[in-house]
Amino acid sequence: MPNPVEMLAAMAHSHTFAITGRSESQLRSADSAGPVHDKSAVDTDDASLPQASERIRTGARLCSLWLIVPLVLATALLAGAPAFWSAARPLAIALLAAGVACLLFAAASGYWIRSTRKLIVLGEDHFQVGNRSGMRTFRDEQVVGIAVREKHHYVMGEPNTITYTTTLGVRGNWESDRLSFRCTVRAGDPNPLSPLTSRIQSRLIHQSESAMRARQPVEAERWALQRGELLMGKRPHESRILLDELAAAEVFDGKLCLWTRGEVVPSHRIGVDGDNVWLLEQLLKRHLSRNGVAPREQDAETLGRLFFQRTMSRSLVATCLLIGFAAIVGGFLAMHWGVFHKAGFSLALGGVIGLCGMLTGVAGVAFHTASFRCYEHGVCQRRLFVLRTLRYRDVESLSFSTLQQFVNSVYSGTVLKLELTPSARSPGKKIHFRITVRDTDAELEWLRDHIAAIIATRMVADFAAGKGVRWTPQLRIQSSGILHQPRSLLGHPKHPTLVPFTSVTCCDIEEGQFRLWTNSQERAVLCVDAAEPNFYAGFRLLQALLPDKLGYL
Repeated sequence: MPNPVEMLAAMAHSHTFAITGRSESQLRSADSAGPVHDKSAVDTDDASLPQASERIRTGARLCSLWLIVPLVLATALLAGAPAFWSAARPLAIALLAAGVACLLFAAASGYWIRSTRKLIVLGEDHFQVGNRSGMRTFRDEQVVGIAVREKHHYVMGEPNTITYTTTLGVRGNWESDRLSFRCTVRAGDPNPLSPLTSRIQSRLIHQSESAMRARQPVEAERWALQRGELLMGKRPHESRILLDELAAAEVFDGKLCLWTRGEVVPSHRIGVDGDNVWLLEQLLKRHLSRNGVAPREQDAETLGRLFFQRTMSRSLVATCLLIGFAAIVGGFLAMHWGVFHKAGFSLALGGVIGLCGMLTGVAGVAFHTASFRCYEHGVCQRRLFVLRTLRYRDVESLSFSTLQQFVNSVYSGTVLKLELTPSARSPGKKIHFRITVRDTDAELEWLRDHIAAIIATRMVADFAAGKGVRWTPQLRIQSSGILHQPRSLLGHPKHPTLVPFTSVTCCDIEEGQFRLWTNSQERAVLCVDAAEPNFYAGFRLLQALLPDKLGYL
């Protein structure tokens, strides 16, 4: 059996369990080159280039619903209009007009689909792009900017497809050009253009580092590295950061956050879809690693740098405050009218309305002050008059659950629940956090995996010492296998069963349930709710023990 300590260390390196070194390399920035055709690229001699080795087709599919549905509707409307010409001529004319409109929409959709479809032929140090106007050849060194953006599409709250939009800024002898490619693949599949983008990104990083070593500037549209400082923004309103004062550079909530020494809140945030921001992120991370910037000490008063925070919706806060104010005013007017006319019912009704308005206003203030913050060394939750902090090292148990909500069979959102339980020796208190999002929240999932990795490290130490590890209330990981202690509907324990590691064949997580199969059973022998305490931490340990059979989350 492999060493779990070494396996967990390898998993931590490849899945970004540690906070330092986190990046979103799949989110790239666009180059600032304008949409002007490069005549020098068209005139490149194809015979002097090596033979191309790979062909990739990008763009929308011809079977797109934006083309098929209008065509079907236009055919039905135009075919059905003559049947009503004699009996209901106005209806027939309306059908003909609707059919022509659908036909025009289908023609526009077909033109758009045709304009987005491109053929890319990859060579060793060049690539060719083919469209309606013919084939154009570009060398890799002509590319000065690259952007790879991902847009995840969900169906009923579940991942369905991913749209990769790749933009290349190409510079020729006299002019510049911007090439854009769009690919839609199934969720989990890689970007078809990753072979091209990877080699271009490596070349751009190498060129930029060489320029920095030669004390030459590295510039983009909204940032520049020169003379040991980072310039951001456009002149004359640009801001400066000395590279020697830079403490960290991480990506959170789709923005590159920069911290200087001694700061808790990022001094600058840059959208990752900006001009070559991905290149800036890589250069700053390499600069920090070379200079050996040490993390700040975990003292008792600070939680380190602020990574991200979640607050209540501003519209909900504004609605509560407006309703509360209106109710208080209405209640006061009703009470005034009741006192003036000596109407006891109006007086009582006004008092009730005013009291409800006050409670609604207090709820709005409570929603305004409520927040959940993720820091470098812990989390902080603030409510109306309550402030709770908890360090990652003090977390004893982690629970994370997702619940999809539907209204009239229509997906309306996903409820995420995070529960952190401190150890008995910790001064912190239990933290409950709940939020409703559309589809998912990548930052909260990252926080879940980070805390789970810290707990899994303690589990690995206990397992390496020969101790059994409590996974969930019903599961225990031992040296011989997984001990399952089922319970009846009334909560009484049943006879435990042992699942040896050697008999495990595969597992999956579907609809919040973890299922595990063995070679002797057709049905899953284990079925555990993923919302159980420390499920994700124990699963990390199980991945370290059985990497070939479980894979990664």
